[in-house]
Amino acid sequence: MQYFRQPFKQLTAQQVLTKGQFLLKAQTVKAIGSLLLCEEAWMREQAANPQYYAFQAPKANGAFRLIENPHPKLKDCQRLLADLLQGVYYGIKPRASYAFIPSTADETSPSNIYTNALRHCQSKWVLQLDLKDFFHSISAQRIKEMFLAIPFNYPEDTALVMARLVTSKNRLPMGAPSSPVLSNLVCIDMDHQLDKLARDQGWTYTRYADDITFSGERRFTNETVELIRQQIEGNDFVLNYEKTALNRTEDEPEICGLAVKPGGKPDLSERFVKDLKTDIKIYKVLTSDKMIAQEVFSAEAINRFRQHIEGELSFVRFIKGPHHGLYLKLRFMLADGMMGVE
Repeated sequence: MQYFRQPFKQLTAQQVLTKGQFLLKAQTVKAIGSLLLCEEAWMREQAANPQYYAFQAPKANGAFRLIENPHPKLKDCQRLLADLLQGVYYGIKPRASYAFIPSTADETSPSNIYTNALRHCQSKWVLQLDLKDFFHSISAQRIKEMFLAIPFNYPEDTALVMARLVTSKNRLPMGAPSSPVLSNLVCIDMDHQLDKLARDQGWTYTRYADDITFSGERRFTNETVELIRQQIEGNDFVLNYEKTALNRTEDEPEICGLAVKPGGKPDLSERFVKDLKTDIKIYKVLTSDKMIAQEVFSAEAINRFRQHIEGELSFVRFIKGPHHGLYLKLRFMLADGMMGVE
């Protein structure tokens, strides 16, 4: 049991599955609380009145993203729960799912943003769709129903408390560490349905969070898009039609920040790099003496934005390597405010 609190990358697949089994066997709030190092009374209190700090985080396009940051103790509880939920999901994850899935020490086929895009490089046509308000469209009722069903099979009381413990305003919050894996668990049926549809039609299907991608040898018709829409909406999600795109692979379409190249390997898209540079410039403005004095954004919002940029830089490092010129320039741009990097 010394591995129980260790991160996935230090564990074998079997050890990860064992962590999930502990959560499945804990059928009461008290038993789950013992795994999460939380008292039952506190969990029920938080479920009745969860504490979140909401703030607006700036985006590269000038819009804002609502972040709901859980109270520190609730966040710690959700983080431990997410770790156990990952153990459950690891044993039942559909082959089409690629987001929010940590790799194990003995992983041979990692699921990540790169392998997601790689699945489509051999196709001639790429159809991309986006799920509207992904996290917020997943209600507390859907989370409760998930805990009531296989593989959890929790009693009504346990499912209700757990659903309320991980939701805010009756939906999945953006900012809770448990939200990503819960979204994957909710999408299991849809992933299987869309994957079957793809196989029946000779397509390839993958999902990276709210980004859905189909690819194939023939151009996708309006009828096929309608068929996909019906499957998605039948699972209580809604398509964001403004982000629907159909492209030839030879035009190097972008999938989650990666340009897909026919017969080759995915690479960073020009738009991704441009947006990251914009984010860094915005961050430098937000952290200027003038903006800090005006207190336009909270320290939490600015810190969250910094974490977002650090994540994007880690992505560049992952794709290009730690010594690539682009990564080093972007890293220097963030560190020293070199605004004119091109």
